[in-house]
Amino acid sequence: MLVRSSFLMLILFFFGIVKAQVPSKINFQTVVRNSSGKVLSKKLVGIKFSILKSTPSGSVVYSETQVDTTDMNGLINVMLGNGTPSLSAFNSINWLQGPYFLKSEFDITGGSNYTLNGISEFLSVPYAMKVLQSDSTTYTSNVKTLSKGDTIGDMNYWNGTTWVPMKRGLQDHKLTFCNNQPTWAYKGVCLGTISTINCSGATQTGSLIKNTVANAQVTIPYTANGGSFTGKNINSTGVFGLVATIEQGILANGTGGLNVKISGTPTTNGTAFFEINVAGKSCVLSRTVNATQ
Repeated sequence: MLVRSSFLMLILFFFGIVKAQVPSKINFQTVVRNSSGKVLSKKLVGIKFSILKSTPSGSVVYSETQVDTTDMNGLINVMLGNGTPSLSAFNSINWLQGPYFLKSEFDITGGSNYTLNGISEFLSVPYAMKVLQSDSTTYTSNVKTLSKGDTIGDMNYWNGTTWVPMKRGLQDHKLTFCNNQPTWAYKGVCLGTISTINCSGATQTGSLIKNTVANAQVTIPYTANGGSFTGKNINSTGVFGLVATIEQGILANGTGGLNVKISGTPTTNGTAFFEINVAGKSCVLSRTVNATQ
């Protein structure tokens, strides 16, 4: 017996803009499975899409229903915006007033007794539809203001007034929304904030010896809100020749320890200083370099 309230549905979720006359459509693909994970081939499926504003539980600004039959591999491929509207019109959505979320519901008997499949946030793709909704004069004017990129992968996004250039992301970064704008963030986690950092309370493993290759690890206590932070390299002052390396990562939600690797070869003995500045907070880390071990 099939338990519709717990069946698995979404394996592949793909959005694509179809370049056609306004209103455009959004391509939706998914492999349909039952609660045991078995692919449902050649199966009639009832589908309901709802577009929610601002939050995953926000108000519905548009909804539609469709019916489609899975292929031999259990795949359905439908166009959002091509169904029977039950609320509003697809081409009336103002994508610049987002964020928006897509709620998908299914009835694997082909009827209208829908069960929630999932809710996912629209990222940057649907906002290109706003350009297609504009008249030809506005579209031409907007395109002329697009900034030319410096590197493959650079892009522009519309902030409601103008096109804003955006550099490509770094390794391990994902495109997400932070403060209601597209942002490349480490592992998709928006930047965090350190509230306190204590360089004077830092602990160290390994030693720093004059004219000897360093391999020391320092841990600096901090309190933070659990967001991400960017990595950096910091050259020493006082005693030259050392570099403090902070790898990008995720902050603790509360108390934690910032790991700093010290490398290089100190040229003299004395005190080496490093200007630590991470996630909005700074302090000066001092480490002693000995003449001999």
